[in-house]
Amino acid sequence: MLTVKELAKKRKTASIVCACFISLSVSALYYYFNLFNYVDLFLYDLNSKFHAGYQQSEEIVLVLIDEKSARELTKYRRNWSRWELSEAVAHLSEARAAIIALDMFFLTPSSDPEEDKALASAMEQAGNVVLTRIASNHSEIKPLAIYQDVMLGDGFIDMPLDIDNVLRRVRFLQAKPTAEGGMELIPSFALEIARAYLNLDFLFDFSSQDHFLIGSPESGQLRLPYPDLLINFDGNDDIFKQLSYYDVVKGSFDPAIVKDKIVLIGTTLIADRDFFETPVTRFQTDTQKFLDRFKEVVVTGSGGREPGVACHAHAVNTILKKSFITRIKTEFVLTAVFLATVCCSVFYLPNINILRLALCYISLLSLVIAIQATLFSYRFWLETAPVFSVISLHFFAALFIERLFERRKSSLITSMFGRYVSETVAKRLVKGEIDSSMQGKRSELTILFSDLRSFTTLSEKLGAQQTSTLLNFYFSNMLPIVFKHNGTLDKLIGDGIMAFWGAPEPQNDHASKAAFAALNMLKKLELMKVEHAEIEGIKGLRLGIGLNTGEVTVGNMGSQEFLDYTVIGDPVNLASRTESINKVYGTNILITDHTRRLLTDEFITREIDTVQVKGKTEPVVIFELMGLRTDTEAAMLLHKKELFENALMAYKSKEITSAHQRFEETLVTFPQDPPSLFYLKRLNEIMTNPDYLGTWKAITVMESK
Repeated sequence: MLTVKELAKKRKTASIVCACFISLSVSALYYYFNLFNYVDLFLYDLNSKFHAGYQQSEEIVLVLIDEKSARELTKYRRNWSRWELSEAVAHLSEARAAIIALDMFFLTPSSDPEEDKALASAMEQAGNVVLTRIASNHSEIKPLAIYQDVMLGDGFIDMPLDIDNVLRRVRFLQAKPTAEGGMELIPSFALEIARAYLNLDFLFDFSSQDHFLIGSPESGQLRLPYPDLLINFDGNDDIFKQLSYYDVVKGSFDPAIVKDKIVLIGTTLIADRDFFETPVTRFQTDTQKFLDRFKEVVVTGSGGREPGVACHAHAVNTILKKSFITRIKTEFVLTAVFLATVCCSVFYLPNINILRLALCYISLLSLVIAIQATLFSYRFWLETAPVFSVISLHFFAALFIERLFERRKSSLITSMFGRYVSETVAKRLVKGEIDSSMQGKRSELTILFSDLRSFTTLSEKLGAQQTSTLLNFYFSNMLPIVFKHNGTLDKLIGDGIMAFWGAPEPQNDHASKAAFAALNMLKKLELMKVEHAEIEGIKGLRLGIGLNTGEVTVGNMGSQEFLDYTVIGDPVNLASRTESINKVYGTNILITDHTRRLLTDEFITREIDTVQVKGKTEPVVIFELMGLRTDTEAAMLLHKKELFENALMAYKSKEITSAHQRFEETLVTFPQDPPSLFYLKRLNEIMTNPDYLGTWKAITVMESK
């Protein structure tokens, strides 16, 4: 038969196996299949939005081809007038812009060659113009040769999107094989702008695995993360000072705005479709949905998307400020998963309250969020989706295991204790509030034995069916009293009941609980005789109860196939003998001195005798449990106690005549007091045999059990 201890071991094993499986599965799904990528990207964007400082850039200015420019300036077949562009470049150069970066393509010659010459001339005079190119794995498109000769440099503007179509990163370099068998490195648009602004040589040092250097030791070097740049979006395009392209073409702007600044020229026209969703803008409200409610809504860019030229500006700003976001290595993420699993071991603790379990779950998630946010504030990105997943899986797995094994434990405990203890105790055992270990252990308990006097004779008169009916009714009324006072039923012995207090639920007042139960059993029997007089044989029932307290062995006793939760030890035998002694003195409830010393003053007891039970050499003082001081007949009981104990004191002092007289006085007031009648009979025997006084020790030796 499975024990609670063995079930606990099975639960522990299941928890360990489950925890290991979850941890390994999550790690494998993360490492080999990148399963949590979508969630991690979303969390990255949340942190980016939360930590965006919207700090105004002091080094970058945007010149935007806006609606005003579209209305006032010339555009031919999707290309803006290069005459006007040359004017813009010239005006920016005159205003002493440090770098002029044109986020636009020059793929085909103008229909007017003079137009290209004018723009090339303006670029040459400026000497600080950076152009764009396309440099994908499949094709390469460079600016026209006339512009290549006069530009300061160019860079590719290819910006690959992540799987959720959000722009978060740009490549620094694109490698292109050369005819000579070498490799040409092409910088990104943002890198080339930053390199030109910082006046760094086009030299690279790739000796480190996690970063590379651009520039030379002589003219200065810039350390950049490898292999790509996570753009640190510090806000939207509003963090950059902005000018209308129209105003720049016309020269109607404050030169101080662009002096010594990087100026990027690009479009914000929706028709040009040069917009990207970024970690910051993806959470912005799309203003288009308000157009049907308001007369006019100011729309910049394209709702929740960022103009491409602003994205390049953010990349340049990240490089110049060196505010690089470092992605924490996979090994550390796996370590975090392992540590989370260790922390989640608390979920698998037995008997953990569901509210505490939920609190631990929320606390762990909050801790991970706090750690991730703190790291991000220092520009470290920790992918926490696997950690969140492993915590959540452990939480729900622990709930499942708790539910599964608690059901089995409940069934097991109910099968072992359900017949023996009250419903309240059974529930506490199932909840684990009481130790349900079945191993035998030493405990101080109070044991109760009850027996129906002369029931064998009565049953012979009644017959089998009537006897069964009477006993079933008797037990149906007695056992609930035991359970009501949190007692444990050990067994039914014919017409007798054996019960004990103090296990499996520890009780400091086990003696008092047993005493209350004994008194109530006696009262209930008398009430049954009145209320159910129609039941044949019930009026002939007389009850004897014995209580004793002592240290016994309590636990499951028996074989593997059949176990019985019981108590064994000398105190158990003494409790049984004490119950039998009621027959000698004509009492109903006898308790030993061990029990009496643990009772409170609310109980009324009187000393009956000092006895030596069969099989024992040590005598024990026994008392009658008479009632409670709160009973209506308490005054009468206390008077009887006083009269009897005075007589008993004289008896023990061998004052035979005085004792005889006092017992007679007791019988005058209480003529049907069986213990007094017992002692008068004994005193009469002593008085007729004076020689007996010489060896008399006032101890009654019981010759039978």
